[in-house]
Amino acid sequence: MDAVALMEGDITVNYNATWAARDKPTSWDGDITITGEQGCLVLVAANQVRCFAEGDSPGDLLKNVEMKRSELDHALDLFIRCLDGDEIPETTLEDNLNSFAMVGAAEESAQSAAPVQLTRSEVE
Repeated sequence: MDAVALMEGDITVNYNATWAARDKPTSWDGDITITGEQGCLVLVAANQVRCFAEGDSPGDLLKNVEMKRSELDHALDLFIRCLDGDEIPETTLEDNLNSFAMVGAAEESAQSAAPVQLTRSEVE
């Protein structure tokens, strides 16, 4: 998917996304690959993170950060605190309203082959 957005202050954003990996593929069993301009980071299901510069193999193994709790313990604790009203969730549905509006506008623009104007009131 390619999209061009003109933001406030005449800032142009070129967005390009694909489900296809440009370098190492992301597997379905928990391996995650994040690709950037200078290479990629690979998190393997075995809790190892490797940093690959372009064309670098096998990549540098990065030092693991010691975690005080497991991800599940943290998520459950946060969930309970939010239910009790003591804390606001880290993300909420409202966080995605702008994303939904932009995706809808991009789809409309692609179908009409014309720019679509979004106003702030449409996304708030």
